[in-house]
Amino acid sequence: MTIERRTTRSMKEVFDRFVPELESGEFGFQRTTVPVKLLQHEGDALVSRSQAKRLINRFEIFREVILDFDGVKLIGQPFADEVFRVFTNSHPDTHLYPVNTNEDIDKMIKHVTSKPKL
Repeated sequence: MTIERRTTRSMKEVFDRFVPELESGEFGFQRTTVPVKLLQHEGDALVSRSQAKRLINRFEIFREVILDFDGVKLIGQPFADEVFRVFTNSHPDTHLYPVNTNEDIDKMIKHVTSKPKL
């Protein structure tokens, strides 16, 4: 992650993106972006539920969480299940949006979120 020192973006533009005005006329942090790669310690694979729980800690305070998978090659089934099935079922008002995923990550997310055929 880098910060561009010579940018034309204003602070207002950045804040407006993450703190939109609510229907009530109030303001509040509603959206966050999380670089998932930061969870990988020395290139560790993201495979366990405990890793997923560290990732999703406090997600419930937001309405939208953008999960940026840039630089992540693979996630394990327990990790994906905890994030995309268990968390979303427990917190229906928080919406997760995975971005910059690859084919393997997409398959795993689809696997844990698809309903079993009886």
